Amino acid sequence: MRPDRHSVGGVAVVAARPSAPIIAATLRRNGIRDLTVLGSTALAADRPPPAVHTMEFDGAHDRWRLRSDDGTTTASVVILADADLDTRRITGVGADLHTLLTEGRVAHLGAAMHEMPNLFWTHSPAGAHWPHYPVQARAEYAARCVAAMCRTGGTRIQLRRAVQHESARRWAANPRLGRRLPRPDHRHFDTTVAADRAPACEYAGPAVLDAPGAELTVTVALNGHPDPIDGHYHWYGRLTAAEAELLPDPGRGVVSLRIAGGEPAAGRLQERDPWGNLRIAGIGRPPFPLADNGIH
Repeated sequence: MRPDRHSVGGVAVVAARPSAPIIAATLRRNGIRDLTVLGSTALAADRPPPAVHTMEFDGAHDRWRLRSDDGTTTASVVILADADLDTRRITGVGADLHTLLTEGRVAHLGAAMHEMPNLFWTHSPAGAHWPHYPVQARAEYAARCVAAMCRTGGTRIQLRRAVQHESARRWAANPRLGRRLPRPDHRHFDTTVAADRAPACEYAGPAVLDAPGAELTVTVALNGHPDPIDGHYHWYGRLTAAEAELLPDPGRGVVSLRIAGGEPAAGRLQERDPWGNLRIAGIGRPPFPLADNGIH
């Protein structure tokens, strides 16, 4: 059985020389002292630390599990400076990095990605066309983000999806870097605590979308909340389909969404994201079951 080595609450730096000392020094300069370096050789080390071959994010506890032949290291935050780590073996929230890159995802400023919370890059993955700021600049950006999360007592720092979309749009329109990497903007990130965070969604799974002139099997991720001002339940979420081009255009009037065993719920299709998925929103009883039968 492989041993487990735990560094819960600390930062893991996955790097090779000469990047590791630069990143470690930057973290310490920002007050981050609880760190572990993996996949690089310290100057005074008798042997190199074990190379990481798999990284998985535990969303329930906001921790990364980094696996090597010597065992598993657990860290709150990872600074990734290894451009050659197999992207199929880096799994964040709902997807692995290889899939995200295949879909054209671009990390914000080459440093952070929505689907990979608590992870920052100082080196872009091999083959990724991302903004390429210097290692020192990206390390400083990451260190400031981690320090900000620690000050607020958070356990997860996650780039907002809208920020990533806008950042990718601007990069595609003008792939020229500014002279300097901007400082982190706290408005670009959600900082949360695992114990207090609401469930990701009320329902995730298959559904049937009935739009004017078409009925389509889709996959949905839905959430909702009662609004104390108007007294109604507001539900919303994302629709995906195996063939995104079959999804109807937003703004085509009222549609209905039905989950197996449930009644159809009326809603409206809203904006389409860069990957062809649709947002849907409705007011009143949602398509997913609720414990409170008094919803209206």
